[in-house]
Amino acid sequence: MTWEVVSGPSDEPITLSEAKAWLKVDDSAEDALIESLISAARRKAEQYTGQLLLTQTVREYFDGFPPYQIELSFPANSITSVKYKDETGAEQTVSSADYSADIVSKAPRIWINPDKAWPTTGSYPNAVSIEYSTGYATASSVPDTFKTAICLLLAFLYENREDIPISGSNDPRVRSFNLILHNEKTMA
Repeated sequence: MTWEVVSGPSDEPITLSEAKAWLKVDDSAEDALIESLISAARRKAEQYTGQLLLTQTVREYFDGFPPYQIELSFPANSITSVKYKDETGAEQTVSSADYSADIVSKAPRIWINPDKAWPTTGSYPNAVSIEYSTGYATASSVPDTFKTAICLLLAFLYENREDIPISGSNDPRVRSFNLILHNEKTMA
């Protein structure tokens, strides 16, 4: 299984003004840098927790249909499509009337309805693709723990612009970032 972001978030969990307040920056000389660091810190938080924070469209790939159900990697807001490559390599779409989706469970899943069968796929890698929406609907609905962790890492990145490893850092902000997100990851 592999996945890709088809459509990224339209905003970030924290605004530029919130970031500048956290960093105690009053001028606009480094706004572009701060905005890029906000995005980098969000992506690091997503990587660490395995959860995409803001509404994004994801396409997840599988080598074939499993016997019963497909488990998705991220919480799902909605399923856009289930597609597959047939034996000739042509992409086909599974009718939404043929499958059911459970987007409420912690691990969302899709299964074929009892009176249907998954179609036969060709012998291609990533023959099945599922496109779906994931993430919190708005920046204001992202939990404050994520926002605080992002601000901690943002401050660390802003103050330490040289090439340094984040994962092995003894900086208290990085340790706090890791601790906060570890707790969110285990509670999710």
